[in-house]
Amino acid sequence: MLHGGHRRGLAAFAGAHLRGLHEGGLLSAETFRRLHASHGGFGMGWGITETGGQPVSAHAGSAGTFFAQMIVWHGLDRAVVVMANAGAAENAVRAVCGHLIKILA
Repeated sequence: MLHGGHRRGLAAFAGAHLRGLHEGGLLSAETFRRLHASHGGFGMGWGITETGGQPVSAHAGSAGTFFAQMIVWHGLDRAVVVMANAGAAENAVRAVCGHLIKILA
């Protein structure tokens, strides 16, 4: 089972990047923007795409027992974390995130 700290930690991480793109935080806003700048569809540790004319960053990973994906809409003041309590749930999490990117833009 996922510990509550993992969920809160990932949500805080996604929120920190969303705020950081506009206001800075632990890093300057310029540094956050560089992390999320697209270079052939990839930022620094983030996949970058565009939907509705807005850049969107996504980062995913697994520790083997769960899979999580974060999405940050740069200009829409939105960030989402989708997690599943199974490392083999990658396809399901990515499908949910793909739909969210389309409908929340």
